[in-house]
Amino acid sequence: MEAAQRGFLAGFPVVDFKVILYDGSYHDVDSNELSFKTAGRIVRKAMEQAKPTLLEPVMTVEITIPDEFAGTSWATSTAGAGAFRAWTTRAARPS
Repeated sequence: MEAAQRGFLAGFPVVDFKVILYDGSYHDVDSNELSFKTAGRIVRKAMEQAKPTLLEPVMTVEITIPDEFAGTSWATSTAGAGAFRAWTTRAARPS
């Protein structure tokens, strides 16, 4: 599980995965840290074959800016891989 916490891609934790162990048992002599680390290497090899995908975060953000900066704000956000689902304007608040 150390490998899952450290992550396979870019050091981010691996989430929503399942490992099925078909055979195994605990033995005082054979069940040691090295055995578990070896099992972890097997899981890592399986992850390589599974071709995992790095998911990007999705956030909801509300930005309030004066109208004259709207174009610059839009350009800056989309240049950094930002995407807008909605863009609304509202009347200016009285000073």
